[in-house]
Amino acid sequence: MITTARAQQHERRIGMLMGYAESDSEGRAFAAAFREELSNKFEWAEGRNIRIDTRWAAPNNTELRLQFAKEFVTLQILAI
Repeated sequence: MITTARAQQHERRIGMLMGYAESDSEGRAFAAAFREELSNKFEWAEGRNIRIDTRWAAPNNTELRLQFAKEFVTLQILAI
């Protein structure tokens, strides 16, 4: 239990706000490429030393994207 608590303290948290519907294959490919690049460049992997909170909102849904951006600010998550 102590090990888990320590690991969680060092876990980086990133918010990924995608301007695509969750079902969009291009958006999913971009998200996968981002995760892969984090792994290749920084050796960051979800569940090991990083947590990525992904929010999906179609390009024409400005209100939902704004809501998600505010959520990331409130949670103090680095958003990309």
